[in-house]
Formats: sequence, C-alpha cells, structure tokens
Amino acid sequence: IYYVELEVNNPTTALKKDDVLNTWSLTVVHNGYTPSQIMGSGSGEDFNLSTKELTFCPAPRDKLFCLSSFGTGYADALPVLGKLTDFFIAPSHYGIGETNTLSIFFMTEQEVGSLSNVETEVWVDAPSGFDFGQYCSASPLDELYYIPEGRGTSPLPTGELIPCIGAPTSVNELTFNRAKLSTTGRLLRQTFYGFQVTVVNAASYVRTQLDDWRLWTYVKTTSNGVDGAYETARVNERVAAGPDTSWGMYLQSMPAQNFGVSFSTSRPTTDGIAPANITILPIIVSFPTTKAIRVTAPAGYEWDFEQVDFRLQRVDGR
Repeated sequence: IYYVELEVNNPTTALKKDDVLNTWSLTVVHNGYTPSQIMGSGSGEDFNLSTKELTFCPAPRDKLFCLSSFGTGYADALPVLGKLTDFFIAPSHYGIGETNTLSIFFMTEQEVGSLSNVETEVWVDAPSGFDFGQYCSASPLDELYYIPEGRGTSPLPTGELIPCIGAPTSVNELTFNRAKLSTTGRLLRQTFYGFQVTVVNAASYVRTQLDDWRLWTYVKTTSNGVDGAYETARVNERVAAGPDTSWGMYLQSMPAQNFGVSFSTSRPTTDGIAPANITILPIIVSFPTTKAIRVTAPAGYEWDFEQVDFRLQRVDGR
C-alpha cells in the first residue's frame, strides 16, 4: 500500500460528499513503455478511490481475498462545507461558572439530509472549559421567536425535546464542550433556525473565548458534513462578522440593588418625540477596577447620543 500526501485548493463553492461530481479517482501510468501505458483494468479507465483495501480473508474463509476498511480517518471523498451565516449566540448569564441558557441562531446555505437520510445533527462547539454535560439540555425557543415576518425564524425539525449528547471537541479537553443535537427531519437551505441549549460557563475568562464559538451541520446516518461557521458567533447583530465578536464572561454577578436605571419619559420614541434621557444610578462594583463598563439595553432600545452628550457624575456630586 502506498500513501501519498497532496496539497490542493478546494473549490470556491460548496460541494457535498455524496454529490455525483465529488468523485476522486486514480490513474497509474507506467513510463517504462513507449508510449507510456496506463495501468488499470486493461481498458485505460481510472480507479475510483474508496475506504477499503483488498486483504486476505480471515479464517474460516470460502475465498482468498476480501475488502476490509482502512478504519477511521480515511474517506473516498471529502465535502467542501457551505457557509453558515447570521450566526448569533445570546447568553442568559455572563458570570463565570454559572449555568447559562444560550439562544442560538443560524442561517443554512445548503439543505442538510435527503429523502433517504432525513435525520441531521447540529454541533455547537464552545471554548475550552465550557461544559454542556454528557447528556445536554436543548429545546426550542419561546414561540414568540418563531415568526414568518422578515427573514423568519424556524424551529429545528424535532419534537418538544431535542435529543442532545455532549462530547469533548478534542482528546485534550476535560469537559463536554461540544453539544450534538439530533433532528428528525431535514434542514432546509437558506433557512434561519433558532434553538436554545444549556451550558455551564468556564471557571475563568480568557480573551480567546471571544473567537471560539462554532456551529456545524451533518447528515446523521452518514456523518457527512454539510455547512459550517467560518467565523465565531456574534452576540450583536450590528457588529460585522469577524474575530473576537462573541460574548465574554464577568467575574461576579452584580446584586440588583447595586445597579439602577431611570427614564425621563416612558413614552415610545416616535417621529417628533425627543429621545428619553436615561440616568444610570447607582453602579456599585465589588472591587476597584479600571476596565470599561458595558451597559446592555433590552431588544428594541437604541442608544442615541454623541460623546459630548454623555455626562459622568459621582454620587457625592463631584
């Protein structure tokens, strides 16, 4: 058996593993002849690559040679993954070590599954130290999320409970930082999906966590990859996709009495109505810090001020 390593440029568009165009073949040419002779079945045709080799059959045997598998790590073809877009993760808790419900959204490029293989898998990869558990908890979002307006949001094609198995992303991981969700139906192409899954946040924060969230789709019965996230999940839709755009954890939770917000008016902001002035008082932190403070408003609010409009004042008036 000969092993050859080749470096190739992938196609510029997605290509499924079972696509009829995704066929790899081998032709052997014997240069000792003039002209060169193609070594094959005698007709000059190519050999299609496969994951099996011809070996002696195990005893007892009724024939001498059998096809046996090379084992894991070998394939007769490779998929070129489509690109998942509009990939967002919104956490419910930002504290280190806290139990956290992640609301996850993504847009497929290709259909996942077929008439003969309808079951699919969605893999969510978290940074090192996050733990989905060996048997993870996943479920649909609140029904209010699933609306047809705009691009629309669809639930995963499953029942009320989504089968979910945890796994480490590599042999070096000490936690189940991969969640593998199973569906009972195909994922449609160019469709925006949403679901939620529970994770225990890592015990410490490192900046690389902002760039380590990924999502992949697979055909379950064949384990063929279909689409993947090229960049980390964003937490803010208005931030362009790219590195370091996921959410970061904080060290300690802030008690409710240590943070307060008041408004100059409770009326909706419409044409002809001036924006509301917001006073954030108090902000009491657990220990001295020189880091930036992030204030996140609920969905629907939009910050509308210039830097010169921002006023900072200590409680003692200075």
